[in-house]
Amino acid sequence: IYYWRDTSPWAAHYPLTGIRAMARAGEDLLLLGGEHDLLLFDTRQLRVVSTLTADCGRCHDAMRDAQGRVWVSAESGLYCYEDGRLSRYHAGNCQGLLHSQMRFARGPLPDGRMLVCNLQHYLGLLDTAKGLFTPLNTTFRQLESHRLLTDACALDSRGNRFVLCSQNGMRVISFSPARTEVKPSSLPTEKFNCTYRDRQGRMWIGTQNGLLLLQQDGYRRFTHRDGLQNLCVNSLVEDAAGQLWIGTAFGIEKLCVKGSDTVFVGYGRASGMPEAWMCERAAAVMPDGKVWMASAEGLVGFSPLLFEQSAKRASARVLLLAVENDERAVSPAE
Repeated sequence: IYYWRDTSPWAAHYPLTGIRAMARAGEDLLLLGGEHDLLLFDTRQLRVVSTLTADCGRCHDAMRDAQGRVWVSAESGLYCYEDGRLSRYHAGNCQGLLHSQMRFARGPLPDGRMLVCNLQHYLGLLDTAKGLFTPLNTTFRQLESHRLLTDACALDSRGNRFVLCSQNGMRVISFSPARTEVKPSSLPTEKFNCTYRDRQGRMWIGTQNGLLLLQQDGYRRFTHRDGLQNLCVNSLVEDAAGQLWIGTAFGIEKLCVKGSDTVFVGYGRASGMPEAWMCERAAAVMPDGKVWMASAEGLVGFSPLLFEQSAKRASARVLLLAVENDERAVSPAE
């Protein structure tokens, strides 16, 4: 365990590499999925407190649902962590389930089922109460043209419409009592890395070429011209103040949205933040307001509020000013 005590004592680092998935599992606990194990990490004690399983295989995604359960996708099946217990779903106890390289849609359907996608264009509905997995590919053949389904997220709070992302396009899937339909999206064909719906209902999408904001008449793309320093957006999470924190291919940035105005702020080693690859979709906000992200260098956790307070303090004080070699003292007011 180490800190950047010289410049940023409010950013904690834990050198645990190989983390591929992350979700909040309790008041102070994070559930971490690695290359072959599932771990519980205490964000206050800054240590791994339990190894839930050491032979699950490579993890691909983790999600906390509305009931507080944490779902993890691994090579050996889908895992559910609830009330201190870990359950495993596989083809033996969940009919029709193909668990390899699955990703969870953010947001459940109205009937409680979960939309699950696969890195090999596989899409289906998971009903854990009945132990049943219903594939949708036989119904929607157009999904087969989408390779590597990377993420999905509810477009509304009711869970009736989802945006479905892949590495070569996007579609919108709608669920209703009468029928389920899949429609193409107006977004360009490119690699989509992550999705996030904030508390205002805005849909954000991280891509290899910038950050997208879905709008009724299309989308808006944020790039270097808008202040985004790194265009490869891997993870997104919103803090208690409504600020969007962005994990990129080279560190962490923040987006502040005030009306039609947007301001990006980048943080590097001088701010106590890692300048490294941030893992896809591996970000979480704890009840105490701290933001945690996983990077190639390990875990990083920080308090956005303390971050802002520290950023407002001057790192240096000007004592002398020389204009054309004419030196004069500088008063504190100046």
